[in-house]
Amino acid sequence: TPAWVNAQSYTITAVSSDAAHNVSNPIATYAFIYDTSHSTQSITWPQSNARVRDLQTEQVRGLAGAAAPSVLKKVEVRVKRLGSNPAYWEPVGTNNFNTVLDPEAAWFTASSTDGAPWTRWYVSSATLFSRLSAGQSYEFNARSWNKTDNISVSYDTMTAIIYDNLPPETALSFPPAGGGVFVSSLNMVVGSKLDF
Repeated sequence: TPAWVNAQSYTITAVSSDAAHNVSNPIATYAFIYDTSHSTQSITWPQSNARVRDLQTEQVRGLAGAAAPSVLKKVEVRVKRLGSNPAYWEPVGTNNFNTVLDPEAAWFTASSTDGAPWTRWYVSSATLFSRLSAGQSYEFNARSWNKTDNISVSYDTMTAIIYDNLPPETALSFPPAGGGVFVSSLNMVVGSKLDF
């Protein structure tokens, strides 16, 4: 066995002959690139500790890369609900958050936006986003694969992302509401705001 060199192109040629000195025709050849490298990825939006109101329009998105001659194969994402009842979103089957789901079964393939596949990626799943609860905190993980099925050494994680699609409630208590209210001086306006 030769000492294979990472990122090197190789061609293997196979030829056979029999006892009568007949040689195989055609000669079989196989070309490949020896690749032991690992791709990388990052989540660019949303950031940890963010409050987001519309993941369907804004989309979870990020970047990925592989050092040439390695080529990206795919980017995968998983979503975890945090808090007192943590659970991973199950992309196959119930399409809901599952408290007993094996975390490795929670990965799903993101979409690619580039002609160079996977260098820019995003998540656009109406089913996933319809399962998010207002006021709940979530975590997003991303990992990438190259064409030799080497997985990224580490995941990229954004955590404590609060889904907030409800507007705050506001109320005025002074001056009092209603028709026929007259105020002779107004040195302050009093009100309240409620948001989670």
